[in-house]
Amino acid sequence: MARLTVVSLVLLLVSCRTGAQKKKPIVTQLQAKWAQTPLTLEAAEFLNTESPDYFWNYVNTICKASPSIPGASDQSLYDAALVAAASSLSPAQLDLLKFALSLRTESPKIEMHAHLAVDRGVGELHCDTVFDHNNKLSCSLPDKLVDGVRSPSYSSDHIFPGQFTDATPQVI
Repeated sequence: MARLTVVSLVLLLVSCRTGAQKKKPIVTQLQAKWAQTPLTLEAAEFLNTESPDYFWNYVNTICKASPSIPGASDQSLYDAALVAAASSLSPAQLDLLKFALSLRTESPKIEMHAHLAVDRGVGELHCDTVFDHNNKLSCSLPDKLVDGVRSPSYSSDHIFPGQFTDATPQVI
């Protein structure tokens, strides 16, 4: 009987020790071949996937807040993006936005837009806002808009809501 108790005690200690060992966490890391993209733009893309109306509300709010002051900290830009997005999102959606920003899920889309701009020669104009009408880039809104003229557009473009027909002039 004493021998059975000792064997049981040994088995119990072995099973406790095996169960007490910590399992090593799995750590992954992804590296992209592009620079870090702005969080305010990533938040805008997230909002666009939720609703184009959310996107345009966010753009209006973020433009009025002007958080892109040179030298602004990443934390202040992050906070400004969350405050601007909070007016459109529920608390659960805001948590999803925070998670998406931490994973940088919208970064590839931002980088794609940047590559399209480079391919079109936007950077060569050296102006804050570039307009594309009739496949011509300029730093100011064209004086005369030609009806029905279309520039190349993509499914990922953000289209301002409104009444449009094929004859409506298009400015990107």
